[in-house]
Amino acid sequence: MSEELNLLREELSREKAKFAAILSSMAEGLIAYSSDFKVVVINQAGSILLRQAEGDVVGMDVHDVLVLYAGSKKIDRIESPMTKSLEHGLILIKVADDYYARNAAGWMVPVTLSAATLPRKSDPGQIQGVLIFRDATVDKQIDRAKTEFVSIASHQLRTPLSTVSWYAEMLLSGDAGEVSPQQKVYLEEIYNGNKRMVELVGALLNVSRLELGTFMIEPKMVNISGILRDVAAEQEPQVRARGLLVSITGEQTLEASVDPQLTRIVFQNLLSNAIKYTPEGGTIVMELSRDKEKGRFTFRITDTGWGIPKNQHERVFSKLFRADNVMEQDTEGTGLGLYIVKMITEQSGGSIHFESAENKGTTFYLEFPLSGMNRKEGIVQLTPLPTRR
Repeated sequence: MSEELNLLREELSREKAKFAAILSSMAEGLIAYSSDFKVVVINQAGSILLRQAEGDVVGMDVHDVLVLYAGSKKIDRIESPMTKSLEHGLILIKVADDYYARNAAGWMVPVTLSAATLPRKSDPGQIQGVLIFRDATVDKQIDRAKTEFVSIASHQLRTPLSTVSWYAEMLLSGDAGEVSPQQKVYLEEIYNGNKRMVELVGALLNVSRLELGTFMIEPKMVNISGILRDVAAEQEPQVRARGLLVSITGEQTLEASVDPQLTRIVFQNLLSNAIKYTPEGGTIVMELSRDKEKGRFTFRITDTGWGIPKNQHERVFSKLFRADNVMEQDTEGTGLGLYIVKMITEQSGGSIHFESAENKGTTFYLEFPLSGMNRKEGIVQLTPLPTRR
């Protein structure tokens, strides 16, 4: 009996050695934790990245070991990938957004991570969840380099596009002589196609400025209701062309400390999206309201459009994303508008969310504190959408 026991011990020792060798050879950090979120195992890469020794970490709460931030905001325990993975029974959550881990030295390290949970509940103290993470500093540097390239390329494109637009306008207005009806049709196509390119270049420039952090926020007391009415008036030709009914309700003289340029860009993107993705004869309602008790003001825009499929809700604010159902209806679009809106809103102190059902419509809610937008130093302003003919 003792011989069999010795053989089992030797086999167990070999398996532990294999397991330890696998963990130590991993380039990614790994933390295994129990059902009560206590760390059971951490590998060498994880210890190095977090600047914590394995002996100090085992038995600690995993949320205290891997302290996560979304940008500069600390992620609440209930919203962490570890909690969502265990308590909501999700097998795998992959996170590759603007996530940072604060290590024991106080440094903020960009990370990508995935959290997995075992399909069955284990005994207390046994491994229930596994977290794999890695340093994404190089990824961030590559992203920044790509963003800088887009910014430079977009700047270079603006001049020739402006030249094409100028000459097309001259030809359409007859400055170079009378044009035939057929020639006018072709020139209109050239002009409108060029405008779409200008719009795309402007969106790319805005995205690069947002991601590089070079844009400025200059709040001042303005009549937000007036800005909204101006934006609606700019879009009136598109509204008439699609036979839509657009109305503005709520506060008619709401004043707050906001950046007029950024506010205009946000309104332009939300309204142009609603117009583009609402079928002929539909309705769009915009409302500005003030809630003194909660200390905030809200902009709401509701349409009776095609809506967003439920399985794509999580991707709505992603860069270059366009829902499958609207791509079938309208092939135009950059997929950058809502990404820009979310970036502007969150970086200036506000929040945005939405409700949507396919074939029923969508409502976006934009909220800011009554104190207005946060001020931010920068070197450039963002560019509003061009007005279509």
